[in-house]
Amino acid sequence: MSHKIAVDVFEPVKSDTANSDANVFPSQVKPVQNARFYAKSKNKGETAVYDDEQMLVITDEKGHAEMWFSDEDLTDPDFCIIAAKSDKNKTAPIGKQWNPNLKKANEFYICLDGKEESLHLDSCISYPKKGICGAKYENVLGEIEQDSVYYTYYSNGDCDIYGIGVFNPSLLISDLQERHGLTTIRINHLTINSGVHLEDKKYPNYTHYLPAGIIIRSIELKGDNGDIIPKQWALELPPYLENVHLSRVKAIGYDAFEKCTNLSKINMPDSIENIGYDAFRYTSLKEFIAPKNLKEWNCQEMCSRRIPKILDRQESGSVVSQPS
Repeated sequence: MSHKIAVDVFEPVKSDTANSDANVFPSQVKPVQNARFYAKSKNKGETAVYDDEQMLVITDEKGHAEMWFSDEDLTDPDFCIIAAKSDKNKTAPIGKQWNPNLKKANEFYICLDGKEESLHLDSCISYPKKGICGAKYENVLGEIEQDSVYYTYYSNGDCDIYGIGVFNPSLLISDLQERHGLTTIRINHLTINSGVHLEDKKYPNYTHYLPAGIIIRSIELKGDNGDIIPKQWALELPPYLENVHLSRVKAIGYDAFEKCTNLSKINMPDSIENIGYDAFRYTSLKEFIAPKNLKEWNCQEMCSRRIPKILDRQESGSVVSQPS
């Protein structure tokens, strides 16, 4: 019998000498495309990994690859796979960590960071994971209080944020890692429900950023999530965000989605009045439909050079700016 495993391969964008813990990714990573794989065990030696059509298994543009191995291999504590690209390679001890009880493919995260061994596996089998991720404050008595914002993280990678107050993404990550034992957080769809705000009005100059150590594919805001997408909110995210669905927000802060290079789709509710400078710089947006109530777009001249098609709803879909 065989089982599928999923592997994502990354490499550091820059060295992270401040953190030498092998179970923590560097703060900035990028996917490794066309990495190849080798299977290794004491009994069988080292062999290249092929798919069912006898083609070499390699990672796609997102650093992702899937492959099948026999139970005999996966239950061998000496079984490893080696991810390799150019002069970099990394051995991952799959046999030590493979979990046959997961109701999905085991997911491994390999970082080509020059360390001898690297393996990041969500080996927990109890889902969903739940906890609190509301912003913390110090009250007048010097006591720490926390907003009533909670999360539920499912085995398929979906994550719901709900409650009343301000969402602190860093607390979501730290709680999943420290209390639930997940080493790498990968969210396919992040839903932020009505009543959960992104802007911290108690500290208006501070942004609760989406942190660099989390992989997010899609974000959806539902209902009342406050007036603002904070400045630089998603700037530190690894470049995997593809889709954003906004709800009733009135403003998008400067640099909010800058460098989200895979972001190709974002809806613009008519409630939006202001879009900050460089909010969508270095994204993959192909079309922008201006909200009816948009009053100020500080990056229009810059964005018009990078977004092929910009439409104005107030003029029945006419093209406002389309570079040649």
